[in-house]
Amino acid sequence: MRCSRTDVDDRTQRMGRDDPNFVCIVEALISGAVAVEKPEFVVIVKTDHWFGSRWCGYVW
Repeated sequence: MRCSRTDVDDRTQRMGRDDPNFVCIVEALISGAVAVEKPEFVVIVKTDHWFGSRWCGYVW
């Protein structure tokens, strides 16, 4: 799925390795949820390397 949004939020801080297509899709999902739910504020936390090598072989 390719994201073709042209109204990307300028407040999004992208890092060098961020996939622009993924960021665009996440922005669209969050924007839609905010438009529907109308929360007082929104907090988004980016995790980097959260599912690194330490998660390999993890079993429930």
